[in-house]
Amino acid sequence: MKKILATKEFWFFAEVCSGFEVLQYFGFISLIKQLGKKQTGESAMKKVLRKQKSGYALSFVLWIFGLVALVLVFWKTWPTVSAASDPFSVFWESLWTETLIFLPGVEFKLIYLAVFATAMMVSGFVVFGLSREWFLLGGKDSWLQCPFCRKRWRTSADKALVHCPYCNHLVHPVLVDE
Repeated sequence: MKKILATKEFWFFAEVCSGFEVLQYFGFISLIKQLGKKQTGESAMKKVLRKQKSGYALSFVLWIFGLVALVLVFWKTWPTVSAASDPFSVFWESLWTETLIFLPGVEFKLIYLAVFATAMMVSGFVVFGLSREWFLLGGKDSWLQCPFCRKRWRTSADKALVHCPYCNHLVHPVLVDE
């Protein structure tokens, strides 16, 4: 197998060597072997999904507000849209012309309510997506990373504060995957 001196010589390298040697040279074979191994005992790190209930509740409330506003828009436009021969253009026209009176003196066009409904439903989905977090639970031995020097070491992860063996800072180490 020949070494690559520059990236433009890659094609020569790929023609001379077989596909397996190319994969092996770039480290993909060792990556595939590691993915195929099952982690056992102490080296296994368990991924856990953390769900924030307050985020779920907020996303549900936002989504319900958006749904109610959207139903209100359709409820207000339904009598004119159902009797029309071209329902889409009548619906679009009624969004810009019809108003909805919430309180005496406070009225909105239906397009504002439709935009509000869309914004609330999208915000609800975004909050729902952001209220979920994957994190790693360490077994007996875990890989920790110093937030200052970014070096890793293997130890038990049952302590909140440790001294980094490399830079000797007192740190809250980060659990990392092997």
